Amino acid sequence: LQTSRRRHMARGLNVDANYTWSHETDDGINILLGAYQNSHNPKGDYASGDIDVRHNFTLGAVWDVPTATSLPKILGSGWQMTSLISARSGLPVNIALAQPFLGIDQLRPNLVPGQSIKPPDYSVPFNQFNFNAFATPGFGQYGTLGRNAGRGPGYTQIDVGLSKMARITERWNMQLGGQMFNVLNHPNFNTPDGYLSDFNFGKSTSTVNRLVGPGTSRQVQLFAKFIF
Repeated sequence: LQTSRRRHMARGLNVDANYTWSHETDDGINILLGAYQNSHNPKGDYASGDIDVRHNFTLGAVWDVPTATSLPKILGSGWQMTSLISARSGLPVNIALAQPFLGIDQLRPNLVPGQSIKPPDYSVPFNQFNFNAFATPGFGQYGTLGRNAGRGPGYTQIDVGLSKMARITERWNMQLGGQMFNVLNHPNFNTPDGYLSDFNFGKSTSTVNRLVGPGTSRQVQLFAKFIF
């Protein structure tokens, strides 16, 4: 399901909102990061895929700032403000007894009746899965828990920008501006560890991105463009 709403509002303000609901399912295993629970029955791993994002929302706004007649033209005109709000639900997490080894069948645990995968004291990033909800299956048995049964934390980020276009000649223009990413410095944590044998089970040990771009801490960049 895809919906969008575009609105040209007064005083040079344009708003564009988009929402997508989706559900991606497959039985495809990333051979570098996982393995089938039973390689003789790949269909047994049919579930929500690794890239399944149920809800995705963006809201963008562009405002051509009205000319300030009280200022010189070079200062009072040509300004534009932009903003982008991005939000999505978390990605699936495959919960297994241990990390995969050379593609060998990767066992999942049994789901304990009456227990929820989400713990009562749920917190991001430290406690996202209920350890008591899982039990080791008997010898020679496969776990009852489906593939990708867990779900990681969501993602939210607000970006803003301010720029000014200045005419140099009829052919040459210069654009000066700045952009601030993740204005609120909101931490967007990566999917938690899904291996019951790990000390960090149920914990997110990093953010979505640690360098440059979406998912990092607050960042500011300044730019200058020559347009001809």
